[in-house]
Amino acid sequence: HILRWLFGPVKRVWATHRNLSHQYPSADDFGVIHLDFASGVFGTVEGSWVQTGGPKGLQICGSEAALSADKAQEYRVHRNGATVPLTPADARPMEIDRLVAAICGTLDRDEQRADLSAALDAARIMAAALASARDGRWIDLAAVAAAH
Repeated sequence: HILRWLFGPVKRVWATHRNLSHQYPSADDFGVIHLDFASGVFGTVEGSWVQTGGPKGLQICGSEAALSADKAQEYRVHRNGATVPLTPADARPMEIDRLVAAICGTLDRDEQRADLSAALDAARIMAAALASARDGRWIDLAAVAAAH
């Protein structure tokens, strides 16, 4: 959801997943998804239950700076080896507060539509990722949208 919000719609998806630890043989414990965004951004999402070290959380790296967020949702911008101040965006209700506002009817209709659109895209991206992992090829998101 956050990647779509930052970079726009995804054009195509490539993914792989497998069981690396063999602790739970019937469950995948590692996966990688490559996202080719319509904006020209290329993203990689990696998830693992067996990661033993290294940074965790969200990392977005660009040609001039990087953004990172840890589990506490503390965001930092890194440029030329130094952490620089992050300019906050306009406040928007997040997570559970947003859900409560939608249920109570206090969340703006445009915000609700944006959330629904992002949720549908997330489901399509996951469907494309599963198809890609199964077939071993890039999956065009427009084809997934047309099939559902």
